[in-house]
Amino acid sequence: MEEDNITFLRKNRTIIYILVSIPIITITILGLWSLNINYILLVRDLAIDHIKRYHPKTVDLLIHLTWSGGRNETGGSIGNEHYSYTNSGWIIEITFPVVSNPEYEIKADYSSIRAGSVGVPTRIIWQGTYINGKITEKNYTIAQ
Repeated sequence: MEEDNITFLRKNRTIIYILVSIPIITITILGLWSLNINYILLVRDLAIDHIKRYHPKTVDLLIHLTWSGGRNETGGSIGNEHYSYTNSGWIIEITFPVVSNPEYEIKADYSSIRAGSVGVPTRIIWQGTYINGKITEKNYTIAQ
């Protein structure tokens, strides 16, 4: 089995994601384009790492998470894919057009009420994109 590694260097830490040539799940559209589901997880995890790094108030809300979810059959428009992942008050949505080298739109939405917390309600909404190996933040809002 042939593997490709994508390595992202961070201060005092290296994150290595392995994209396997024979993926567990492959989506093929019109026989021209295929997407390894692991790449969507990479985009999700890079967005989470970005949020933790640049918004320290979110760190405690983003540790030890086990995500559930995946492709949303009804969430995307024609020509787009939509993935949704949830855990502990978070909903992460990733949408992208079915083209070569797409720009991934990412939205992370946290609600302490959804998480079952008591006390002052907290809501965090982060929006950004991923393209060519780079996360770009578009918006970050926190309300308490």
